[in-house]
Amino acid sequence: MEIYIRLFLISVGSAFFSNIIITPILIILAKKYQWYDSTNERKIHISPTPRIGGVGVFISFIIGISVFFGLSSSSGIEMGLDGYKFTALLIAIAGIFTVGIFDDYLNLSAKLKFGIQALLTILLIASGFRFKELYIPFVQYTLPLGLFSYPLTFIWIVGVSNAINLIDGMDGLAGGLSCLGLLSVGLYSLILNDTGLSVLAFTLAGSLLAFLVFNFPPAKIFMGDAGSYVIGLTLAVVPLANNPQYNSVTLYLAITVCIIPIFDTLSSMIRRMIFYRVSFFTPDKEHTHHKLLNLGLSTLQILVIVYLICCCLCGVTLLWSLYQTDWSLLLIMAVWVAVGIFFLALSHDFRKYFKNDPEAQRFYELKRQQQIKAVRKEMEKAQQPEQKVPEGVFNGK
Repeated sequence: MEIYIRLFLISVGSAFFSNIIITPILIILAKKYQWYDSTNERKIHISPTPRIGGVGVFISFIIGISVFFGLSSSSGIEMGLDGYKFTALLIAIAGIFTVGIFDDYLNLSAKLKFGIQALLTILLIASGFRFKELYIPFVQYTLPLGLFSYPLTFIWIVGVSNAINLIDGMDGLAGGLSCLGLLSVGLYSLILNDTGLSVLAFTLAGSLLAFLVFNFPPAKIFMGDAGSYVIGLTLAVVPLANNPQYNSVTLYLAITVCIIPIFDTLSSMIRRMIFYRVSFFTPDKEHTHHKLLNLGLSTLQILVIVYLICCCLCGVTLLWSLYQTDWSLLLIMAVWVAVGIFFLALSHDFRKYFKNDPEAQRFYELKRQQQIKAVRKEMEKAQQPEQKVPEGVFNGK
């Protein structure tokens, strides 16, 4: 047990502290070379902010898992992945990171990004990352997925990778959700004796925790597509390498951990493709955090609400891993329904914000212009030289 604890602390600590060092350097470089995030229809920030935080997440994650790989090999600890799977995972993470970097600065076409994502996903599936069976609770039956496991796994990996990218629209949101999700995956993997896989999840969580130090409102840096793609892919794949003994319930646990970005993405698909009849890739300001902002909630209040929901989701996955009963699976499904009702309530009760209502649009633009003026005023004030108060003069209100 002592060697496990030491391995955890060194691997996760190396990812956390390396990113604590790397991210401030990235912020300085971004300001020097004007590597700022652009504004568009789905982004809410109004001041120039660097967008290369994903570089720090990726580098520190690689450092952490490299330390883990070296220590586990020398200590004789099984990491839960054979060499072929581990290599495929590293290639996929490096490939999706490269796609994200180019997309951040060259705005790659949706077809090109999907094509590369598809190739990387096929590589992962071919190496053994897939859902193979599904447990049916209360009838004590395990349903083999057969050939259906391949398209299901493909949709899962590509879907979660893009879902994290889509929900990355507010300070601390995608990073915080992903960090909590990875902690949940790490904890239930640890309980199920998948020590190596739990360290992989905890290592990325450690890297993300360091990133959140600089991304928490008001954000000094964004992760960009490079970061969101790496996080989404890893969050989708790590549960698939779970202990074969529990493969039949992996889908339940994986969906629960990622259900907020999943519902947000499904809502976007229905809204854009069915109601508005536009391309799914058409950006808008109608994601979950936009809807909550329109209700008058602050960024911090939204984060508290979403984080609490995510903690409840993580809690039910841990409950199953501890007791492994059909009733705990039923509780998981009940939580899915509760989150679904939450999303339906947002869409139903506040429809005027979601149907391009001219009055709502004018109200939003006026509010945004006021925010922009306030920020510009603060920037001009910060650039003015500080005026010294003459001695003996009280500068009170």
